[in-house]
Amino acid sequence: MIDSSLDLPLSNANEDRFQALISMTSDSVFSITADWAFVSKISGSGSVAVQSQSLVDWLTTYVHPHDHDRFYLGIGNAIAGKSIFQIEHRTILNDGTVGWTFSRTIPIFNEKERIKEWLCLASDIT
Repeated sequence: MIDSSLDLPLSNANEDRFQALISMTSDSVFSITADWAFVSKISGSGSVAVQSQSLVDWLTTYVHPHDHDRFYLGIGNAIAGKSIFQIEHRTILNDGTVGWTFSRTIPIFNEKERIKEWLCLASDIT
């Protein structure tokens, strides 16, 4: 029988489900501020062990330099269009080698339909 978690407020039940979902993925899961100035790792066991840091530090550390311009262009377009951003890019892996990642980022909106944050999944496709 499935526990419907009726004893938990809906927000706690949803948070528990969200944490369970991302803990079982092989992707890296990130939260990104609305302006993309700051990235925080939420969970996941991906090949890139990003810690919370500014986007500039994150791009310099984990995204191959040849892909920086495409990354910035895609971010700008996603912010302007309030749309999903997807990109295949080279990544500097934990062991220092270069791999490939498919990153998918979706905007999360507040009640005024303004972007309050972005959620990102980064999948190793090396």
